[in-house]
Amino acid sequence: MTKSEDLETTEDQQGIIKSLCEVDQEETKNPKESTKLKVLNLNRSITNEDLNELFNHIGPLTECRREYDEFGRPLGSASVAFEKVKDAKKAFDEYNGGELDGNVMVIQFVPDSKHKKQAPVNKLKVVEKGGKRVIERI
Repeated sequence: MTKSEDLETTEDQQGIIKSLCEVDQEETKNPKESTKLKVLNLNRSITNEDLNELFNHIGPLTECRREYDEFGRPLGSASVAFEKVKDAKKAFDEYNGGELDGNVMVIQFVPDSKHKKQAPVNKLKVVEKGGKRVIERI
C-alpha cells in the first residue's frame, strides 16, 4: 500500500467517524437528564486509569470502565457515568469528536434506567368459559 492509499483510507475513516459524531444530534444532545455516556472508537492502548483521569477532570464519576470481549481484548468502547447530569453534558460537549491517543472519540448518551420507558403491565387471569380454560385481561 502506498502512502497516498494510506492517506485515502485515513480520510475515509475520518469521514465515517465524523458522521458518527453527527448522527442523530437530537438523540445524543437531548439525553433526558442522563448521567451515562458510551465512549466509542477508543485506541486499544487506553486504560481504565486513563479514562478515569480524563473524565474526572469534568466531575465525580460513579462508573468508568473499559469494555472487553470474551478473550479480554479491548473493544474500543467504554461506559462512563457521572454523579451529575450537568457533568455528563459537559463531557459530551468537550470530548465528543475530540482526539485521544490518535483516535477520534465518539460519545453518546445512554438513557439512565430510571428514564427508560416501562412496558405496560398486562394483568391476566385464567377463567372458564363454556367448559374451556381461557386467559383474559383484567
